[in-house]
Amino acid sequence: MTDMPPMPAMVESISEAKAKFSSIVDAVGAGKTFVICRAGKPVAMLSPFTGSQAVSRIGLLKDRLSFGPDWWKRDKAADREIERAFSGDRP
Repeated sequence: MTDMPPMPAMVESISEAKAKFSSIVDAVGAGKTFVICRAGKPVAMLSPFTGSQAVSRIGLLKDRLSFGPDWWKRDKAADREIERAFSGDRP
């Protein structure tokens, strides 16, 4: 015989869910699942998050992207070319 998962707790109405939201979220954090009903019919389920933690995007390109020591210096020739292109002058 296999173990059956526990039946979710039923919340009878959206107004009940709103009134008890904080305690419902605490219970979900502890592993419990809730079904929220509207007019006696289930419309939503709130269950514990089982996915991975959010991945930090800081350092995403570390060791994948590099710049030369003078990367911040402007290329004056490129600046002049861009100015000519936008001013209507052609080289």
